[in-house]
Amino acid sequence: MKLTITSTEKFITLDGVHCRVWEGVTEGGVPCFVFVHRIAVDTDRDTAQFERELMERLPPAEACRLADVLSPRPTEGTGDHA
Repeated sequence: MKLTITSTEKFITLDGVHCRVWEGVTEGGVPCFVFVHRIAVDTDRDTAQFERELMERLPPAEACRLADVLSPRPTEGTGDHA
């Protein structure tokens, strides 16, 4: 399985571990969430760009509950849930 994921400003605590919430989509188009505790890169490579992009999202701005992350979102402009 392949996923494309995008960092959000949200974080939650799962099993006592603080995790950043990432929104994802599978290669087949199925939306999902990914809960990331840590990210590591090969330190033998130039990591400057990675570190700059990661710092753009630190510190997390919004703590939330898992139920809030997984609940349906209102559809834009209609007030209906997707």
